[in-house]
This record gives sequence, C-alpha cells and structure tokens, in this order.
Amino acid sequence: MKKTRMDMFSAIMRLLVGLMLTGFSVWAIAADSIQKKRCSREVTGTVVRIEEQQIRSRTEYRPVFEYEYGGQVYTTAGYFDRHNYYNVGQTKKLRIDPNDPSDVYEAEKSIWYAYPILIAGVGMLAFGIYTVKKSKADKQSEMY
Repeated sequence: MKKTRMDMFSAIMRLLVGLMLTGFSVWAIAADSIQKKRCSREVTGTVVRIEEQQIRSRTEYRPVFEYEYGGQVYTTAGYFDRHNYYNVGQTKKLRIDPNDPSDVYEAEKSIWYAYPILIAGVGMLAFGIYTVKKSKADKQSEMY
C-alpha cells in the first residue's frame, strides 16, 4: 500500500515538473515570436562602446549600439558574452518596433535553450502520465 502512495506521489511530482518546464518553454518561444513580429523595422546600429563585466575569473563583453529612427537617436545594449565579437564603429542591422523605437529585437539572441526544456517537459509529462496509470493498475491488482 505504501509503495502505491509513493508511486502516486512521484507521478504527481513528475506531472508538476513537466507542466512547469513545458509552460516556461512555450512562454519563452511565444514571447520571442511576438517580439520578433512586433519589431518589424530594420535600422543600422553602430557600436559606440564595449562594456565589460567580471564574472568570477572571466571577463564578459557587451556591445552598446546607437541608432537613429524618426530623427531621434537611441541607445541599446546587446547581451554579455565571453567573446568580444564587436569593435567600436562597427555596424549591425537591428530590428526595432516602429511604435516604440527603444524596443529592439536581436536575431542573434536565440532562445535555443527553450527547445530542450520543452522536450524535457513533455517527456516528464508523458512519464508522469505513464506512472499514474501504472500506479492505478497496481492499486487495482492489489485489491484482488
């Protein structure tokens, strides 16, 4: 009897973790897609400086871009990375939201991490469902 309860508890935990992982990854993919659609105007950004930050024993770099839209100059910072891929003065195509030119979509900012999390979440859900069914079947067989 205790084994069945423990099986049911672990099945419920798998289902909860699976739901959380699946929900997070679906949210991340959807949010990226919405921003990509919203940022429909292409502008040219120029690197005006490179920011550095120390994380433990390594240095990470982030470019700061300046771009013009509608006669106004905007500044946006890229993402920190272990490698400095940019030089001051270098240009790059950026996509902005024409209704909010400070909203920038960086195509290189991939959300690749969401897909393995989605696969893991779906796997946990499937395993949780299997465990629930197995636990119920075991409980039925114990009754007879």
